[in-house]
Amino acid sequence: MKLLLVDDNAMMQKIQSTILQKLGHQTSVVSSGQQALAVLSSQAFDCIVMDMQMPEMDGLETTRRIRKSGNFTPIIALTGNDDDASKQACLQAGMNGFLTKPMQTAQVNLMLAKVLS
Repeated sequence: MKLLLVDDNAMMQKIQSTILQKLGHQTSVVSSGQQALAVLSSQAFDCIVMDMQMPEMDGLETTRRIRKSGNFTPIIALTGNDDDASKQACLQAGMNGFLTKPMQTAQVNLMLAKVLS
């Protein structure tokens, strides 16, 4: 599966992309919402894993722009906030799922299966 990982933290990029690759996924990494929009304008992905808190354009705004462009690739939120308000905000922005940091391999597998079914 071809995934796009969007996270502004270089250490988290490395950890998360390693988990995704160990699960057998081809993973491209960008570090901002703007970079995600640029990549998505020219490449297709099976799923997007989106950090919620990034400078300039957060994951919610990036998701809204992706959806406004007509792209309905499944998007999974990635955040340290595991509260109901955060989950609701993600769903309202157009996201399909929710993972908490640090990502757990089993959690990732279950969420990918859920959003891609």
